[in-house]
Amino acid sequence: MLKEKIEKVIKEAGQYVKNVDYSHVEMHSKLNFRDLCTEHDEKTQAFLYAELKKILPEAKFIGEEDSHSSESLEGYCFIIDPIDGTTNFALDYHHSAISIALVKDGEVVLGMVYNPYLDELFWAEKGKGAYVNEKPISVYDTDLKHSLLGFGTSPYHMELAKETFDLTYSIYPHVMDIRRCGSAALDICYVAANRQNVFFETILQPWDYAAASLILSEAGGMITDMLGGRIDLLHGCSICAGNGRSHAEFIDYYKSFKERRG
Repeated sequence: MLKEKIEKVIKEAGQYVKNVDYSHVEMHSKLNFRDLCTEHDEKTQAFLYAELKKILPEAKFIGEEDSHSSESLEGYCFIIDPIDGTTNFALDYHHSAISIALVKDGEVVLGMVYNPYLDELFWAEKGKGAYVNEKPISVYDTDLKHSLLGFGTSPYHMELAKETFDLTYSIYPHVMDIRRCGSAALDICYVAANRQNVFFETILQPWDYAAASLILSEAGGMITDMLGGRIDLLHGCSICAGNGRSHAEFIDYYKSFKERRG
């Protein structure tokens, strides 16, 4: 029942996002001019908090649009991105998602990422497999050479831009092709669904990847930081998501890339 109740909430939020009147979208910047927030991010998060609190009154919250997020993962905690891909959303690009992770004592036990424009719900419960809507998904074990590589540009951290683009240019001859889509949560879910085979970004926040991390893991994939370490559910880190072979080969390539750069 818990999964069904949260699914109802995320789909209601998705319909709100999908039906926004773009003649009245107001934006403001946070860290810099690229780090956009709209009134709809804030309204969607407020709706999610209120409705999810009804389902699990004892749960804490970590959300992108909340400066007073929980600093603890003890007990139940929701990690939420009300609109992942805000720039896409603000420009009516139709590639954004609502992301909800339910964490229990530091472990993600339920993850949902919903793209309302395609009515696609990626979801997983711990130990029960991964799905898009009701269709089971699992990764293919492809090598890097036969992989479609997705990446994020970490646009809020310009100090990482040169490494990101140097790495992307360097690895391009060794992959099938490259994509940049603008929603990390969907990018990771697309790895789980074999729409791309590996994804990286030099810095992301827990609300970008918490829900998708369980979906990918339950689909048989791997998600770590870019050096192969564990992801952090309280603080930002780099992300590498892939199937077994593509993930391992990317990590090796990145380590050698770092050594060559000195």
